[in-house]
Amino acid sequence: MPSFHKIACFETANSLLSDKLGDFRDLVKDNKIQQAISACAELAFGKSYKFFALGYEGICRSGLNARQEYHSKRSVSDKNCPNGIGIRNRIEVYTFGKFNLASIS
Repeated sequence: MPSFHKIACFETANSLLSDKLGDFRDLVKDNKIQQAISACAELAFGKSYKFFALGYEGICRSGLNARQEYHSKRSVSDKNCPNGIGIRNRIEVYTFGKFNLASIS
């Protein structure tokens, strides 16, 4: 699996990123944040997604149109995504490979 990089924290709704890949809330509760993020990345990579997100304190999501979906939302302060995972209608979005703002615009 290639490396992955955080893009930003975004406002969201339950309908954003249609493919629910996994529920890692138990890992988050056990303070295994990096393990939750890595597990989500593995699931997304396994489905050939280029982007994935963690929100609602550990729900992993992605979708075929992930870039367009999250990019249509407003980014918010990282305090809304503590430790790289979104809370209360927020998602932390990640991408695989080298992060380049020009490639996501």
